[in-house]
Amino acid sequence: MTEKIETVAATDESVEENIIKVLFVDDEKPVLISLRRLFRKMDWRIYTAESGVEGLAIIAEQSIDLVVSDMRMPQMSGAEFLEQVAERSPSTVRVLLTGYSEIDSTIAAINKGKIFSYCTKPWDNDELKAVLSRAVYSRQLELERDQLLLVTKQQNEALQTMNASLESKVDARTDVIRKAAQAVKNLNKKLNDSYKSSVEVFSNLIDMGRKSTSGRSKRVAETSRILAAELHLPKAEIEQIYYAALLANVGKLSLPADIARMKESDMNHNQKNIYRKHPMVADAVLMSVEALKPAANYIRHQAEREDGKGYPSKLAGEEIPVGAQCIHIATYYDELLNDDSLDEPLTNEEITKALEKTIGRRFAKPLVDRFIQLINENRFSIEQSEERRLNGAQLEPGMVLTRDVVAENGVLLLSAGAILNTANIKRLAGYEEELENELPVHVFRSAEEDEEDPQHAKAS
Repeated sequence: MTEKIETVAATDESVEENIIKVLFVDDEKPVLISLRRLFRKMDWRIYTAESGVEGLAIIAEQSIDLVVSDMRMPQMSGAEFLEQVAERSPSTVRVLLTGYSEIDSTIAAINKGKIFSYCTKPWDNDELKAVLSRAVYSRQLELERDQLLLVTKQQNEALQTMNASLESKVDARTDVIRKAAQAVKNLNKKLNDSYKSSVEVFSNLIDMGRKSTSGRSKRVAETSRILAAELHLPKAEIEQIYYAALLANVGKLSLPADIARMKESDMNHNQKNIYRKHPMVADAVLMSVEALKPAANYIRHQAEREDGKGYPSKLAGEEIPVGAQCIHIATYYDELLNDDSLDEPLTNEEITKALEKTIGRRFAKPLVDRFIQLINENRFSIEQSEERRLNGAQLEPGMVLTRDVVAENGVLLLSAGAILNTANIKRLAGYEEELENELPVHVFRSAEEDEEDPQHAKAS
């Protein structure tokens, strides 16, 4: 079958060269028609293919910037197709369309196909547009960076041939190169931010279906990052600790469903043996990702203990990587702070006592002492007295979320820190109405409420 192209009108050759080329691959022709219709107003050149083989043929002939592939296709799955694309056209940004039930295949696509992001089918038009716009933006940043690097190289070569007597010209060229180098640095920062977003997307995928711990990865990652910064660790190490905390539970995706839902304290001997393999599984999964090798090591040792009775390597004391210690204590703190089995959340004093009991056994004394100091300084989280829990009907524009809003299936609906507006309040209310169940939404208390609650005002 020949390729199907929808081209944006362009008369100038330079404009034609700058048009982004996007390939959609799906074995269902109506889906391809819908995708072309959805993106017809974008300044892109659209290609479509009804199989992975046909898609690879187009990629062999065209310089495709972005490919969007369905997961379930005959002959060649989306994961297999994107793996081929990664090998044949590494610079092409890859996005996967997948169903909620295809989590194993999605993980395979992330590992082997090195996808930028994914969207679920049936898709939300606004969400899909946002994901593909970010993907195209990422690709444009890479092209701009490559162009700037080329310009910098050419200018460096020109400098080497300049006559030493032309000092003023050399100074002018040097200034241009300095500005170009700064521009490259700025673009690299934007690319790193895009990489961070991809890790956070994968972290959200890991949390899906684990209702009791939904949003925990993000909270633990933020707590670990703050602790690592307070320990004056290098910036690159802090970043790896943050990524490791986000991906700390990836190995749990390999666990049987019954074990994955249990607390470790409720498991029998055989169940614990199975459960305690998850850090090694995570290490193996991330081994092929060069940029995450330090993070993979922190994840592997996240359950080691000060007294050497942890797992999987039974490391003790200073043998345990600092990054792993940060993630371990941050996870323990989050478990204490968000224990659903308690009628009332623990106070800071109760959490402090629980942490002190772990000294010399689970954690080292200097680490616990520093952590408790940060708790007392309110560095990690919002005090319970500063927030209130509402449902969708009680929300008002301008309120600020103190916690993530998570759906029953584990999908993150809104992140902590988001400012509510009419649109997202309507969305949350509609979600509650559809499920016939209230969503717990936590927001900051207002000053007016403090005035109406003397006990809270006194405590504050």
